[in-house]
Amino acid sequence: MREVFLVSAVRTPIGAFGGSLRAVKASRLGAWCAEEAMRRARIPKEAIDESIFGCVIQAMYEASVGRTVAQMIGLPDAVPGFTVQQQCCSGMQAFILGAQHVALGEADAVLVGGVESMSLAPYVSYSGRWGARLGHQQLVDSITEAAYAGSQMIGKEWVMGPLAEHHADVYGLSREEQDAYALESHRRAVEARRAGRFGDEIIPVSTAGPKGQAELVEHDERPRPDLTLGDLATLSPTFRQGGSVTAGNSCGFNDGGAAGVLVSEGLLNRLRLRPMVRVVVPSLVSVGCEPRLMGYAIVPAVQKALKRTGWSLEDIDLIEANEAFAAQVLVDERELGWDRRLVNVNGGGIALGHPVGCSGLRFIVTLAHEMRRRNARRGLATIAGGSGLGTAVMLERDG
Repeated sequence: MREVFLVSAVRTPIGAFGGSLRAVKASRLGAWCAEEAMRRARIPKEAIDESIFGCVIQAMYEASVGRTVAQMIGLPDAVPGFTVQQQCCSGMQAFILGAQHVALGEADAVLVGGVESMSLAPYVSYSGRWGARLGHQQLVDSITEAAYAGSQMIGKEWVMGPLAEHHADVYGLSREEQDAYALESHRRAVEARRAGRFGDEIIPVSTAGPKGQAELVEHDERPRPDLTLGDLATLSPTFRQGGSVTAGNSCGFNDGGAAGVLVSEGLLNRLRLRPMVRVVVPSLVSVGCEPRLMGYAIVPAVQKALKRTGWSLEDIDLIEANEAFAAQVLVDERELGWDRRLVNVNGGGIALGHPVGCSGLRFIVTLAHEMRRRNARRGLATIAGGSGLGTAVMLERDG
């Protein structure tokens, strides 16, 4: 296996649902990030062998985002592109595939990314094409359908929110535990912004404001500096009467993009590129688990990555893990026994938001920048996805 290096990694601000990025298509989010990632890498477009992007709610007016982004930023027509749909793991799986292609010698440079515009997720009419002549017709919400993760097709309608309640029931998680975790996520995100720790990873983007005026979006829109436990305690359970999962201790619907450039050691040396981190190739794993415990998928993913690398959690300096729900990440914490002080040090999905196809790649972007900022040696990124999917990636820097 060849060595693989990440030479650049950027993301957009994460937009609120219906917020500043509400009119921006997923491919444009990806193109913004891809252009900046290429510029920072200082790599010629002709050197890119492949473009791989993750996206969950794929609108067909953009065809394949991986190919569309490649064309939008002017990569040669000979560069193929494709799009990964692996639920919330999509962005990370795009990274895994790109790194594996480089490691196997199938490519020397791969553009990887993750994007999602949940604000533009379409409503769909299945009856319109073949005879919706009279009467009311049903529109299907693609976000809701994505949340089922295909379970309705096999007669088991497991949607994400109620599954979070199931996690809380199985592991005996209290509402107070979940709210406290959510508050800490917001506190960390707010402090990271105030300290300027997102400055290197976020690229400001210009969008059209409500009246058509240019509007510069520079920061994530979801974190709340004024949030208190009292505020969280006033929220009603979202998915079940008497339940413990609320809008406050769950992630949001969000818009965002992220991208990076992966290269082989040979190309790194030939072009004299500067690596951010080395990708630990044996750690690139994708797993499955029982769909009703979808958030638990992080556990076997991390365990498999640790086994394949020979590392332990004590060897890892920083961890980025998804926070679809506080209940989900608390389950992972209990099972793996990681040190919470090292996990999502700049806030996680509950505070920053969860643009589903983007998040897995966003974790890697944030992790790589924070490792460099702290001079940390080893990092882990991991995410769970609907239907019981999980992925993990480990990164390393020279000590």
